[in-house]
Amino acid sequence: RKAKAYLFDSYARGDATARDEIYILVIVEKMPEDWAKETTDLTGAIHKALGDDYKEIVLYLADEATFEKWKEAFGTPHYAVATEGIRLV
Repeated sequence: RKAKAYLFDSYARGDATARDEIYILVIVEKMPEDWAKETTDLTGAIHKALGDDYKEIVLYLADEATFEKWKEAFGTPHYAVATEGIRLV
Protein backbone atom coordinates (compact mmCIF):
# COMPACT_ATOMS: atom_id res chain seq x y z
CA ARG A 1 0.00 0.00 0.00
CA LYS A 2 1.10 3.51 -0.70
CA ALA A 3 1.66 6.13 1.94
CA LYS A 4 -1.07 8.69 2.57
CA ALA A 5 -0.23 12.32 3.27
CA TYR A 6 -2.51 14.83 4.97
CA LEU A 7 -2.30 18.58 5.37
CA PHE A 8 -3.65 19.80 8.72
CA ASP A 9 -3.78 22.80 11.05
CA SER A 10 -4.15 26.36 9.73
CA TYR A 11 -3.45 25.57 6.06
CA ALA A 12 -6.10 22.84 6.06
CA ARG A 13 -8.61 25.11 7.80
CA GLY A 14 -7.89 27.97 5.41
CA ASP A 15 -6.88 30.47 8.08
CA ALA A 16 -3.09 30.37 7.67
CA THR A 17 -0.99 33.51 7.85
CA ALA A 18 2.43 34.11 6.30
CA ARG A 19 4.03 33.16 9.63
CA ASP A 20 2.30 29.77 9.96
CA GLU A 21 4.09 26.50 9.44
CA ILE A 22 2.85 23.85 7.03
CA TYR A 23 1.82 20.75 8.99
CA ILE A 24 1.77 17.39 7.23
CA LEU A 25 1.21 13.88 8.57
CA VAL A 26 2.34 10.96 6.42
CA ILE A 27 0.79 7.60 7.25
CA VAL A 28 2.81 4.59 6.16
CA GLU A 29 2.01 0.92 6.45
CA LYS A 30 5.16 0.28 8.50
CA MET A 31 7.57 2.82 9.99
CA PRO A 32 10.96 2.86 8.28
CA GLU A 33 13.90 1.81 10.43
CA ASP A 34 15.56 5.17 9.95
CA TRP A 35 12.42 7.26 10.33
CA ALA A 36 14.41 10.41 11.17
CA LYS A 37 16.28 10.26 7.85
CA GLU A 38 13.04 9.52 6.01
CA THR A 39 11.40 12.55 7.64
CA THR A 40 14.34 14.76 6.67
CA ASP A 41 14.32 13.44 3.09
CA LEU A 42 10.56 13.95 2.73
CA THR A 43 10.76 17.48 4.12
CA GLY A 44 13.51 18.29 1.62
CA ALA A 45 11.42 16.89 -1.24
CA ILE A 46 8.45 19.02 -0.17
CA HIS A 47 10.62 22.15 -0.04
CA LYS A 48 11.89 21.36 -3.54
CA ALA A 49 8.37 20.75 -4.87
CA LEU A 50 7.15 24.03 -3.36
CA GLY A 51 10.21 25.92 -4.57
CA ASP A 52 10.56 27.42 -1.11
CA ASP A 53 13.44 26.48 1.18
CA TYR A 54 12.40 28.95 3.87
CA LYS A 55 8.83 28.01 4.75
CA GLU A 56 8.75 25.97 7.93
CA ILE A 57 7.38 22.47 7.36
CA VAL A 58 6.48 20.28 10.31
CA LEU A 59 6.31 16.70 9.09
CA TYR A 60 5.12 13.75 11.11
CA LEU A 61 5.35 10.07 10.20
CA ALA A 62 3.01 7.48 11.67
CA ASP A 63 2.26 3.91 10.83
CA GLU A 64 -1.37 2.95 10.27
CA ALA A 65 -1.76 1.23 13.65
CA THR A 66 -0.41 4.24 15.55
CA PHE A 67 -2.65 6.60 13.62
CA GLU A 68 -5.71 4.49 14.44
CA LYS A 69 -4.70 4.39 18.11
CA TRP A 70 -4.26 8.17 18.45
CA LYS A 71 -6.78 9.64 16.01
CA GLU A 72 -9.34 10.25 18.78
CA ALA A 73 -6.83 11.75 21.24
CA PHE A 74 -7.44 15.51 21.27
CA GLY A 75 -4.28 17.55 20.87
CA THR A 76 -2.37 15.02 18.76
CA PRO A 77 -1.48 15.46 15.09
CA HIS A 78 -3.45 12.26 14.49
CA TYR A 79 -6.62 13.86 15.90
CA ALA A 80 -6.08 17.01 13.86
CA VAL A 81 -5.78 14.95 10.67
CA ALA A 82 -8.86 12.91 11.56
CA THR A 83 -10.95 16.02 12.23
CA GLU A 84 -9.63 18.62 9.77
CA GLY A 85 -7.07 16.95 7.54
CA ILE A 86 -7.01 17.31 3.78
CA ARG A 87 -5.60 14.32 1.94
CA LEU A 88 -2.76 15.28 -0.37
CA VAL A 89 -1.87 11.82 -1.74
